[in-house]
This record gives sequence, C-alpha cells and structure tokens, in this order.
Amino acid sequence: MPPFSDRLSDAEILAVIACFQANCPVRFTRPGSSASCNEADLWYDKRLSILAGMAMALGKLFKSLLGGAIGDGQPEPTEPVDYKGFSIEAAPINEDGKYRTAGFISGEVNGEAKRVRFIRADQNSDLQAAIDHSLAKARQIIDEQGAGLLEKTHL
Repeated sequence: MPPFSDRLSDAEILAVIACFQANCPVRFTRPGSSASCNEADLWYDKRLSILAGMAMALGKLFKSLLGGAIGDGQPEPTEPVDYKGFSIEAAPINEDGKYRTAGFISGEVNGEAKRVRFIRADQNSDLQAAIDHSLAKARQIIDEQGAGLLEKTHL
C-alpha cells in the first residue's frame, strides 16, 4: 500500500504548483508519514508531472479556443511579384509573434495554371523582414528547381 493517500489537499496542490513555477528545489513530505524522503519525492514528482501535463493541455486548449474566436492572425499574401516567368506571393506564417518564411509560387505548365506553396524553417520577428526573406527564398527555389517545381504539390 502506498505511504500516502492518493488525494492531495487543495493547499498541497497550490504548494506544488507554486514550487513548480518557481523551479525551487524544495522537497515535500507529508506530516506524520512513515515514508522516507525519497519515497515522498517520487510520490510528489509523479503528481507534479501529471499537474504540469494537465496545465499545458489546458493552456493549449484555451489558446486554440481563443485563437479561433479572435482570428488566426495570419497576414494576407503579398501582391504577386514576377520572376523568370513565375509569380511569387510571400505569405509568412505568424507563429507566436514570429513569422515563418512561406509563400506561393505560381506559373503555367502546358497551358494550365499551377500554384505551389512553400514553407521553410526560417523565422523573423519583423513582418516586413519575413516578407523579404520569403521572396528571396522563392527566387532561390525557382533558380534551383526551374519549371519542374510546379509539378509538385508542395515544396
């Protein structure tokens, strides 16, 4: 049988959360328990990881709910820029205040209009810098892959 009951009191939960947030090295033991300090540490560590996981899940849930209600905050694609017979639209992706390099490359293949999206790992903190970087990356993709890039669904 475990040395403690499985139920934490409200005060214990608040103490664990406060200590977790402050990243303090304090170890908890329950008064009157016969468990050694290591057993108490493991007992609280298990519950602490459960509480941390629940807090992160709730945070993601609220963020997605509120983000969906307010709008996704994504900037509109820029006006098309012509480059070597292709049309480039920069469309950086807003990710928590930083902008991921992304956009669209359009062109014609056998008389049919094609549009391909590209996304790169690069991020910028400024929207205009992200737009400029997206346009530069699109030019690089066109220079490297040529007309064959329009045969793909994404880059």
